[in-house]
Amino acid sequence: MCYAQTPLQHSTNQAFEHSYWLEVRNPLLDSLVVFIVQNGHQLAEFHTGDHWPFDSRPLRYNSFIFPLSAEASGTVEVYLRIRSVDQKLLPVFVGSREAFYSVKGNQELIFGMYIGLMLVMFLYNSFIYFTTRDRSYLYYIGYILALLITQMLLEGFAYRRLFPGIPWMHDFGVVKLAELDPLDEEVAQMFQMIESSVNRLDIFIQSIIEYYQNSRDVQEVRPIDFEALIKDILANLRYYDGSETVLFTVDVAGAQGFKGDEFRLRIILSNLISNAIKYRRLELNEHQVDIRVQGSAQQVTIAIEDNGVGILQEHMQNIFKMFFRTDSYRSGSGIGLYIMKEALERIDGTINVTSKVNEGTLFEITLPSLES
Repeated sequence: MCYAQTPLQHSTNQAFEHSYWLEVRNPLLDSLVVFIVQNGHQLAEFHTGDHWPFDSRPLRYNSFIFPLSAEASGTVEVYLRIRSVDQKLLPVFVGSREAFYSVKGNQELIFGMYIGLMLVMFLYNSFIYFTTRDRSYLYYIGYILALLITQMLLEGFAYRRLFPGIPWMHDFGVVKLAELDPLDEEVAQMFQMIESSVNRLDIFIQSIIEYYQNSRDVQEVRPIDFEALIKDILANLRYYDGSETVLFTVDVAGAQGFKGDEFRLRIILSNLISNAIKYRRLELNEHQVDIRVQGSAQQVTIAIEDNGVGILQEHMQNIFKMFFRTDSYRSGSGIGLYIMKEALERIDGTINVTSKVNEGTLFEITLPSLES
């Protein structure tokens, strides 16, 4: 338990009642008693806190707001008695009733927009999960809900809107949050899964963007520097899960003066290289991806070969279909190779695939030069 005192100087000669408000901006205080005293006389007394029913608050708001009164000019003293096991931070603000209405209205609007955005993200990722059955999106859904509930608890919004008549429910939620030790191994693993899920979500969204951009008929033809293009793609994939364990070799021979659609080439190579990373054999100590470019100004052949898990022959005819996945235990949306094939057809390219299970896969692409 602790006490605090706040003197307020009333400079006019007129008495006022409830024209000014005092706010204690900490909705997690268990018990808060406020005494308003002037010239030795107690003008008001309030008992509230998050262990009290929500109706005990003078004004129904997330934080604690108390109307102030004064008899005439002089000093109004506000005494506060606080009891709390969580935290005893005591940010106190005083202002006119009109100023509070203006500020709190804006805060309500912003927080409402935040909740709406989080709910949209929840529904969007739920749709992706039920479409692809990728468990990483389920983790991300849990992360969104945990973040939203945490924010609502810490801001006092959950107590106000969800369970205003059940003080113990709010206290239970806050206690559970306090018990989360950031150094705990289980919590650390949970956050690692969340981070991985966010990265995968970003890749999926990027795939959708690429799909719609690729659907345009416009081609941007320019000379292609394959070495620079592949180097840039590998740099973008350095945060891809497992890329740090893969040894990449790049060999570019000829192809000077070749002209193509760099945007679609980037889609094709990014999807093939990321697939080679994803479908590596986890039991191997050394993972290899070889990227070879050969050709002339008129035509090039690009080969991407890995020593990964390979593809079953019965799956070969389906690998370029939308949402097709060769297995269920690896993350992925099943849209990457579909987008790659769409992009390849738009620049008149062809592809050939050879693969052996537990030995690796070779994708060979042939591209004609595109003249402006």
